[in-house]
Amino acid sequence: MNTRNSLLISLLLLLNAIVLLTAPETRAQTKPAAPAKVRKPGLQPDLIRGPYLQMATPTGMTIRWRTNAYDRSRVMYGTSPEQLTQLVDDSTLVMDHVIRLENLKPATKYYYAISSFADTIQWGQDNYFYTFPEAGKRDVTYRIAALGDCGNNSMNQRNVRDELNKYLGNNYLNAWILLGDNAYSDGTDAEFQAKFFNIYKDDLLKNTRFTHRRATTITTI
Repeated sequence: MNTRNSLLISLLLLLNAIVLLTAPETRAQTKPAAPAKVRKPGLQPDLIRGPYLQMATPTGMTIRWRTNAYDRSRVMYGTSPEQLTQLVDDSTLVMDHVIRLENLKPATKYYYAISSFADTIQWGQDNYFYTFPEAGKRDVTYRIAALGDCGNNSMNQRNVRDELNKYLGNNYLNAWILLGDNAYSDGTDAEFQAKFFNIYKDDLLKNTRFTHRRATTITTI
């Protein structure tokens, strides 16, 4: 090996040593542990969203709600408000609760209450829904509402809601289609809470299944 190559190798080794000595100390990056899902004994969680309905079929319905603390989920239901004798449980500790009711009778009115395993969280005479009729039924009246650009938390939004309820009277709204812009201006979770769920929580959400249009697809929240 000639002197020139030896000098070049020595310089490279020296530079490498300098880089190693001056490099900042690095440590393995670890993600912070997720907060533990703990149910606090004796604490009744507050209802902050819902209940609301999704995925209706002739024999099934999904009921959803949100609480401000982790808890288990239970839906009690029946065909009479005084006889909520059937129930579906989920022992997973969650704040966003989802319970699926199956094996229901088609074209039947059901009442329901949402609960933890310990206490009833919410119940009322307006907590009801109708299952869809069997496929192929023709002698049935359907009432479907379509709303668009509604989620701005304005007096106009409330007026449209009130006029729809007035028009329906005691008639059942079978489906509710949301055409878009349901929570201005970005559709964040906080905007949906303030400009959608808080507006419709006492009437339409409790007993009408809804779908909403987001971008170019029909989805559910």
